[in-house]
Amino acid sequence: MTKHYFIYPNGGHSKMLAHNLDLLGHSYTFLDDFKESMSLESNLKFIKDNGGGSMSNPILLACDSLCQESIELKDKLRTKVENLGLACEDGFIYIMDELNSYIKSATNPKNKTLGLHMYGRVDKRYSSLYLNSISGKLNIVYIFSTYDELNNNKSLNNTFAMPFEHIKYLNSLQIILSTTNKTSDGKILLSLNHKIIVMAHAYTFPNGYLAYDDINSKYKKCAIKFNINENMPYILVSSKTNYQMAMDYFKELYGYETNKFIKAGYPPLDENIKNYEAIKKQTPDTILLATRSKRVLHLIKPVASKLLNLGYKLHFRPHPQDCGHKEFQDFASEFENIENFTIDMNYKGIKQSKFSMDTLSKMICIVTDYSSFAYTLPITNLRPAILFYPDTILQKCLEEKINNKIYKFNDDRLHIVVKTGNEVLDAVQNLNLEEWEKKILDYRNDEIYNIKNSSKFIAEFITNL
Repeated sequence: MTKHYFIYPNGGHSKMLAHNLDLLGHSYTFLDDFKESMSLESNLKFIKDNGGGSMSNPILLACDSLCQESIELKDKLRTKVENLGLACEDGFIYIMDELNSYIKSATNPKNKTLGLHMYGRVDKRYSSLYLNSISGKLNIVYIFSTYDELNNNKSLNNTFAMPFEHIKYLNSLQIILSTTNKTSDGKILLSLNHKIIVMAHAYTFPNGYLAYDDINSKYKKCAIKFNINENMPYILVSSKTNYQMAMDYFKELYGYETNKFIKAGYPPLDENIKNYEAIKKQTPDTILLATRSKRVLHLIKPVASKLLNLGYKLHFRPHPQDCGHKEFQDFASEFENIENFTIDMNYKGIKQSKFSMDTLSKMICIVTDYSSFAYTLPITNLRPAILFYPDTILQKCLEEKINNKIYKFNDDRLHIVVKTGNEVLDAVQNLNLEEWEKKILDYRNDEIYNIKNSSKFIAEFITNL
């Protein structure tokens, strides 16, 4: 039966909820206290006259409960609605039974249904999965947890939108593929009633935890534990070292081994290699600067000046999460007007991205610290990464003892570890790119699971669950 609902408040979550209501054939009105004409109080009579705010047609709250701030906001909204004598419910949960029925009716009942969870930029990690190869064997639906991502993927069929923590109520799904199954504080979000597969956000899972800035051994282990736990889902692992480290960490924690780590490889990396091999290569003349730690920037600055004076071109590309930090903005401004210095970040309010496979072809090397670029770029263009780890700042990073074995973030087949600015300069000037190409190819062929074929492997794994 078609209903007219009232959605409160009006924002990204309300538009996500409205998307689901559109699929179900319902109509709705947005309520928003920031606009007098849309406020609860101004529309109280209209709401009641149209049956809204009753037990059978409650006000639909549209927000998440992922953090304490959003939980408190939800409680305030609920209190305000109830103080006006209106009933309200979590909008996503309220329509969940109807949404499950819709999904079942829209998919092939003979096939299992896979929910592909999209959040933020992570959908790019799925674009290389070639899921069309299994679409005849599995029903595939897309679940978005941000309105921007939903809006950017209008061309897809079978799209649904809801906060991450609501996905566990989708009993119409048998399998869920996501980049995580919990929040950053370890709160499990997905239901154990589903078969859950986690495709790690970065190639360097879990090895990347060893190189975080300002993280001592105890915290490093806690960070890994959020993702490696007794009730964990299947986790797709990219390489031998990452697999061995994950297995050892699990055994250290729980005293036994697990079959939940899958030797899968990393489809985005395969896609990068494929795209890179297809382009016409250019003469390398550029050094990529891509540090994550803002505390090393003052040490990188004189190095950058000397490299420019030596005739090298520099390409400055911080992580997207770091671009807004004052330290990175200030660093960019120091070199803003220098011809051979490229700023590749959101700078002075202007969005800009200048990185491409052609750019990668020009790279002599990358100077970084704990960015995942330290692995993915050398593996793609077969040129090394210089890891800048000054003792005064990052001395506690790079290695960890796990299950009586020492694991290191760096690999000698990909990386040169340096401690000072002068060592950076020496490393750059003494590079033998032909020798590095051989070493990195050796790493690529020996270390990475299902290289250039991981998408097919993962598709078959999902189909056979």
